[in-house]
Amino acid sequence: MRALSLLIICVWVLRGSTSMTISSVGCGIEKVCFSQPADCDPAADTSCYFMSVMSSPNTSAITIELQGQANGYISFGFSDDEIMGNVSDITASTVDGVISCSFISQNPISTVRNTGQDSTYFLMFAYGSSNDGSLMLIAWMTTTSIGMISARYLKAVTKGRGCCGKDLWFLAHVSLMSLSVVMTAASFILVFAHKRSWSGGAHPVLGCIVMILSLIQPIAAAFRCAPQHERRFIFNWLHALNAVVIKVLAVAALFTGLLQFDGSRIQWLAKVMGGFFSWEVLFYIIQDAYKWWRRKDEDESAVGLVSTEIILVVLFFLGNLAFLLALLIGIGTA
Repeated sequence: MRALSLLIICVWVLRGSTSMTISSVGCGIEKVCFSQPADCDPAADTSCYFMSVMSSPNTSAITIELQGQANGYISFGFSDDEIMGNVSDITASTVDGVISCSFISQNPISTVRNTGQDSTYFLMFAYGSSNDGSLMLIAWMTTTSIGMISARYLKAVTKGRGCCGKDLWFLAHVSLMSLSVVMTAASFILVFAHKRSWSGGAHPVLGCIVMILSLIQPIAAAFRCAPQHERRFIFNWLHALNAVVIKVLAVAALFTGLLQFDGSRIQWLAKVMGGFFSWEVLFYIIQDAYKWWRRKDEDESAVGLVSTEIILVVLFFLGNLAFLLALLIGIGTA
């Protein structure tokens, strides 16, 4: 019943107060504080996720403050593991805006699993949703990657194969890259609709640059000159260069976003992202090596070339899908 009574107190305080002032004043002196980003002040930054615990000098009571911006809930718990299994959980919820909550607990918070003096406990702070991050991961780990390699490696082997007068590689490239732009734009809109403010750090800056450059790609492609034009090579180089820049910045944005989201000690989500980046680099090296070898072996049939390229693309997609699923599952259980 302890968790239930604390939940009722928290929700009652939230509903009964029109405004509250929670700040980082006294952190490290009068109270123990936890915040994301580190050392942020909830009184000055509405995007600051903040929790503080202060004990009373005369009683066993503790005062707990919570503040964060979420469309649904914020909560915290004490646990003797990192998976929020056996915890005493306190939750506050609201429709939108910044959730603030402060209450006093007369009951000590304890766990049953470990009772020794040297036991290690973990503090967990949870909030909000991550739909925008999931869309970005799907866009830049699957559709964008396949769209880019279809233009780079399938152009020669699928020339003359397709429909409506367009080669197969071109249809795949345009469809996948258009879908990537749509998902990136949707993610961009979702995060601003959710946050309703500008948060600090490199992540939002990288996201804005990626969004702008992503919109430039289809606009420039719509006004490109004909393939036989003497200056068509200028568009080809600029289009390819912009694509590489967008890809690198998108991966950097995903890295910084995962570092903000991942609260584990080993930052394993960022390490999975690092594995994905290494996998893509390795695949491009393998594809370029095969492309160079194919030019030397002119006797290989066109059917064999197509089959090999398709197999490599399928392997590439399956590898990307494995990394994507690992990250989505990690985000869902974090």
